[in-house]
Amino acid sequence: MKFKIIVIISFIGMFLFMAFVNKDKQESDYHYLKERLEKTKSYTIEVLEAMPESDYMYKPTEDVRTYTALASHTIYSIEWNIELMKNKPIKWKP
Repeated sequence: MKFKIIVIISFIGMFLFMAFVNKDKQESDYHYLKERLEKTKSYTIEVLEAMPESDYMYKPTEDVRTYTALASHTIYSIEWNIELMKNKPIKWKP
């Protein structure tokens, strides 16, 4: 009987240890990804602001989106991912 209690307590201890280790990793991953998305967002805004307004409707070929459409899609994707990470997903409406 003592052996069973020791085994059960050991399994519970291992489970709790693994749960806390995994939680720390998830927090670390969250903060890393959030930081990367925020930096990507800032850099993307800098790139978008560098394009002259007169070229916003530029399309290198008819088969691709305009600069404005690509910019909108990129920014919306970044925001969508940031909100998803906050556990507040927004509906995908680019």
